[in-house]
Order: sequence, then structure tokens, then C-alpha cells
Amino acid sequence: MENPAREVEVPKPEYKDLVFLNIPEIEHLAKSAEVVGRPVDGLIIRFQSYVGTRINESFALQVGDLDLANRQIRIRRTWKNSAKAQRLGPPKSGKPRTVAIPKFLVKPLREQIKGQPETAYVFRAAKGGHVNDHNWRRRIWRKAVELSGLQDVEGLTPHSLRHSYAAIAIKAGADVKILQRQMGHTSASLTLDVYGFLFPERLGQVADAVDAERSAALVSKRG
Repeated sequence: MENPAREVEVPKPEYKDLVFLNIPEIEHLAKSAEVVGRPVDGLIIRFQSYVGTRINESFALQVGDLDLANRQIRIRRTWKNSAKAQRLGPPKSGKPRTVAIPKFLVKPLREQIKGQPETAYVFRAAKGGHVNDHNWRRRIWRKAVELSGLQDVEGLTPHSLRHSYAAIAIKAGADVKILQRQMGHTSASLTLDVYGFLFPERLGQVADAVDAERSAALVSKRG
């Protein structure tokens, strides 16, 4: 599959640093993370790429936040970094939100939380407790990027997986309001500011829809 955004010219200078991976690159990176780390590290890569949460929202997830039967997750908290330590706080938007997960993630997530209490973290460090963002980048991310041959992709960070999710979702047909809710942006205008250039040009579709509505109305009136 071709990268849906790599050849797109970004019109706004402040967003020129956006980096996207396509699906084969994501899968290769996830498998590399499993090699340099544990199976959960590959799951983290896939979760970030196909759900689109911020990484410290993901690392703050607890078992009780998951509703796998309905393929939904409640984002209630995030890790906030300070000079001294990490602490839990509300999501960046200031309020909880519910996100959807694709079917293929249900089984590995169910295996990941099996036997764990509702207060346990979904993504746990090898010695228990939550995964520390900085440690994970140093011990897993950088090595996985190198192993997968992506070290020359300038500006590639774990946050790039969130951008990649947006590109994949838009290509799959997600509208701006759904994308806003999934990603936790404070407004749809913010979502458009960042990812608007990825949305396909649909002026022709609108004109065709108006034409179809007019034709249907006239046929109905004659009938």
C-alpha cells in the first residue's frame, strides 16, 4: 500500500514537520519492536497507529477503561511529565472521551489484560507498573526504528504514529468530526488546521448529490 500522505505538499509552514508511515512500514516497525523488546511493544506500536491516542494517554490506560465487547476504550487520564516525575492528570482536552478500536486489536488486548485487575495498567513495564514514555523511547523505539530501516525518516517519533493514524482514517473515509472525537482535539477546526490537506477534494461529489436530489424530487412530483 502506498503512503497516503508522503507525496502531499503541506500548505502551512507550521505543519511541515508532520511525518507519516504507511501500513507496511507500521507493521514492520511493530515486528521490530517485538524483536528488540517484548510482544507488548509491538502491540503499543499498532495501538498508536490504528487508534490514534496520544502515547501518554495509552500508557495511562487501565484495564477498567477497556470495553472490548463493544470495541471501545474510555480515555480518562494521561501521564504528565515534569522536571521531577510523572503524574496522572486529565487528557489534554480537559475531559474524558471514548475512542473506537479495530477488530484485529481486540484479541491481543484481551490477552494483554488477562488475569489483571481493573486498576492494572494495560501496557505494563517488564517489572510491573506503567510504561515510562522516556524509557520506552530509549530502550525500544530507537532500536526498533533502526532495525526496521526507518532511521533515515527525518523527524520520525512515536507521535508520528498518531499522524499516521489520521492519514489512514481519512483515506478510509472518516469525516472531520469523527476524527476530532477520536483524537481528542478541542475542535473540528483544529483537526482541519492540522490534517485538512489530507481530506480529498469533494466539491464534485457535492454537486452530484445536489443534482441527484433535484432529479429525485422532480420525479416524485410528477408521480
